This record gives sequence, structure tokens and C-alpha cells, in this order.
Amino acid sequence: SLALIQKIHLIMKNTFFTLLLVVSGLMMSFAQSNEASIEVVGKFMAKAIPEELIINIPVHVRDSAYLQCANKLNGDLNQLQKELYNIGLNDEMIKTTNYSIKENYEYVNGKRSLNGYNGSVSVNVRSEYDQKILSKVLQIVRSQQHQFQVNFQLTESQKKKLVETAIEQAVLDANEKASILAKASGVNLGKLIKISYGTANYRTDPLTRALGYVQEDSAGVDELNLSPPMNSVLQTVHMVWEIAE
Repeated sequence: SLALIQKIHLIMKNTFFTLLLVVSGLMMSFAQSNEASIEVVGKFMAKAIPEELIINIPVHVRDSAYLQCANKLNGDLNQLQKELYNIGLNDEMIKTTNYSIKENYEYVNGKRSLNGYNGSVSVNVRSEYDQKILSKVLQIVRSQQHQFQVNFQLTESQKKKLVETAIEQAVLDANEKASILAKASGVNLGKLIKISYGTANYRTDPLTRALGYVQEDSAGVDELNLSPPMNSVLQTVHMVWEIAE
């Protein structure tokens, strides 16, 4: 019928235009992909010494009675906090977390039985890095026979500055590499047509990474060289230039 013929004609017409658009797009993409260009990856590693000191001091006690266990834990915690305040630390620098008193069960001849209580709390000291503060805190830890963990951390402002510096220098590195490639190839750089950058990759100096550790026996603290390890951030940028005619 006439209606059917018109419908078929309309379908063929729409299909033709769709194919035309697809072919045109492919031709444009092919032409763009074959434009002469120079692609370069620039890199730079920015470095800094961490300015933030973090000391974690876990406090553990054990007793056969719940109330006595709680009293022991509170007593040890109060004594530790008192001595930390005495060396000039304040509430903003001393935080307590993970306070708990739990039942301690043991299995004897396949039977589960209660064997006292375990109390624990974590005391965290956070401040700007200062060797005197570090030494005084570790002396307190040694006198009270606690374990400890020392870490050094970049501040947020340090991280921001490092990333900005790394990106800026990576761009300069890419520009220098592109200029060398263009000169060696006997061509001139055209306009910049693409630029992107990757995620910042933070690293700690492997030679001093072991300084963040748990000291099981705090004897000999004075002999330890606890200084902040060098931290770095590696940044890459991808840049593409046209080759000028």
C-alpha cells in the first residue's frame, strides 16, 4: 500500500542520515588523531620535613575484679596525663581514645571461663615537632613503663604547598622536554592543545621510615635518633602541543 511504501521510505531516509553522521564523526576523529603533535609527561618530586609530631601511648591494665581494673586504669591514665601537663602540654595536644574494660575469657579443658578483666585506653599527643617535647614525653613513657609509637606527619598546609610546587615544576619539566624534542626533530611547537595531571603520590624516605614504630622496651630511649624522616610528593603532568607548520 501507499502508506507502507511511505513508511519504508522514511525509515531508509532516517537510516541514511544516521549513517552519514556516524561516518562524518569517524572521519573527524581520524583527522584529529592524525594531527602532528608532541606529547610529553613532566615529573617533579617536591620534598619537605614533616612539621607535626604524633605520639601514641597505649595504656593497659589487668585485674581479677572489674572495679579494681577500672580504678587501676583510671589511676594510670590520670598519672600519665598529669605528667604530660607538667611539661607544658595542654588539652588540645592530649587526647584519649578507645577507653574500654573487657572481660577476659580463657578456655580450660574445652570450657570457657572468666579470668579477670582487661582495661585499655590510648593517649595521643599531637604537637608541632619539637625535639625537647619528644624527649620529655618519652622520658615519662619510660618511667611509667608504657609502650609507645612515634610518627611524623605533614600538616595540611605543607601538603597543599608541596602539591602546588610539584605541579608547577612538573609543568616546567614538560615544557623543557617538549622544547628539546622539537629542536631535535627540526620542528616548532604550536599551541598547547591538552594538559592533565595525575594523583599526587606521597612517599616517606625509606631510610628513616622505621622511625615510626612501637617500642616494646623503652629502655635506651636517649640513644634513639628520633628525627622526622623526609617526605616527598611525586606529581606528573601530561601535555600535548601541536606541531606548527
